[in-house]
Amino acid sequence: TTPSSSAVNNTNNRRRIPSFLTRDFLRSPEHTMDRLSYILGRGSLVMINFSQRNLGYQDAELIRSAILSNPQLSVLKLGYNNLGDIGANLIASAIQCGGSASRRTNGLRSAGDDFDLEASEKKQDEEQQQPTPKEQQQNRQHPKPRHHPSLTVLDLGFNNIGNDGCTSLATRAVSRNPSLSTLYLSGNAVSERGALALAEVVAGGCGLTSLHLTANRIGPMGVRGLMRSIAEFDVTMQMAHQDRENRLALVEEKRKRREAKRREERERTNNNNSGEDVDLEKLGINDDDDEEDEDLGKDEPPDDLARLRGFKCMQELYLGGTNMESTGCLSVSNMLLTNLSLRTICLSDNGLNDQDLSLFSQSLSRNRELPLETLRLSFNKLTCVGVETLMNAIWGSKSLREIKLDNNQIRDRGAQLAAVVLTSVNLEVLDMGFNRLTIVGIKALMKSLAENRSLLTLTLSGNVLDTNASKAVSYALAYNKTIRKLYVDH
Repeated sequence: TTPSSSAVNNTNNRRRIPSFLTRDFLRSPEHTMDRLSYILGRGSLVMINFSQRNLGYQDAELIRSAILSNPQLSVLKLGYNNLGDIGANLIASAIQCGGSASRRTNGLRSAGDDFDLEASEKKQDEEQQQPTPKEQQQNRQHPKPRHHPSLTVLDLGFNNIGNDGCTSLATRAVSRNPSLSTLYLSGNAVSERGALALAEVVAGGCGLTSLHLTANRIGPMGVRGLMRSIAEFDVTMQMAHQDRENRLALVEEKRKRREAKRREERERTNNNNSGEDVDLEKLGINDDDDEEDEDLGKDEPPDDLARLRGFKCMQELYLGGTNMESTGCLSVSNMLLTNLSLRTICLSDNGLNDQDLSLFSQSLSRNRELPLETLRLSFNKLTCVGVETLMNAIWGSKSLREIKLDNNQIRDRGAQLAAVVLTSVNLEVLDMGFNRLTIVGIKALMKSLAENRSLLTLTLSGNVLDTNASKAVSYALAYNKTIRKLYVDH
């Protein structure tokens, strides 16, 4: 029989299902969930972008099914919706069970088949053999992760998520999950309790390298708890690496001593039996010694680094608008004293003053091994006094590439200090917008820009450029060969 035209169309539609499901693919909001349910049958999505789709907690169940049905899903963007605590809880539970569900459903269905998670789990459980006592003991000592195996980016920004939702995400989706590396929670209703829940799981180990908490009123105590956990885990990782190096050095030292003893025994035997054939096996020297050398260290108990395998230290921290006050900023400064992993930190819109920045700068000065690349201090209460301590601290930095100081009160003196630092730090982005600069500060910046060979973006927006300042800008652009973006709108 000839297949109907509708059947042919359905087959063609299945072949055109994309692996990237974005909000542009769904033309009308009212059909979002229906079309997602249809696409789930394929189970090969690697990205879902449902930002700004007016989703509520009632839509979270289908998103949960999407997570469980797509083991290759790596990016899930759900920002600017209204999922709330209920939706966050469902998503967290899906991420927590995503690993076991993906293993159980893998290979049990084909494209277009109806998906029954409970039936597939039951079938897989029946087929799975019972583990041996040894395997059971190993599983108890080192439990296998059950989290979603591929999800690395989760965006839940601006979703009206409170402390309950944040706690659920922390304990279920983040805790001891080596896969999830980026978590966006900006613009929610998380306060101190939610921040402390995140702090607890960070201290216990996870895969997070980027945490976005901008515009959450977590307060000074929430920031302090987070900073303490980040500092403790970073030190734990440092000690684990040092312990691994010490163990390897000890094994190498044992091997060298054994080899020296063996060589000395051979030489002594050869001297005592000159001209005669020597049976080394009778002297206890044989090829088995080489195998023993290879086995050195294998009987040692696993070190801390093996226990922390897959876990990572924080590299990007966004704490703008968190109401941290001076207490929270002091906690950040203390954390930086021992940190060796943080590359980006945002402290914008926290009402920080010169004294706060001075303590922050002292930490940067005392920890020259900090690989800081991006520093954002916009929308604070900084003047040239605080900027001077900062510029002294970062002088000669080999890693720093971006500084944002816009919307402060640094004026011309602060601009002059920044201009001097451009001669010793290879900055690529510098934002001095809305700082009440006059011709004096702008001329200093432009003189430095004319000779600079690293700066790519310079922002002077919100500062009045008169005729003389415009001439200085033109002069700098005529000599500079690297600048790509210059913002001077006012």
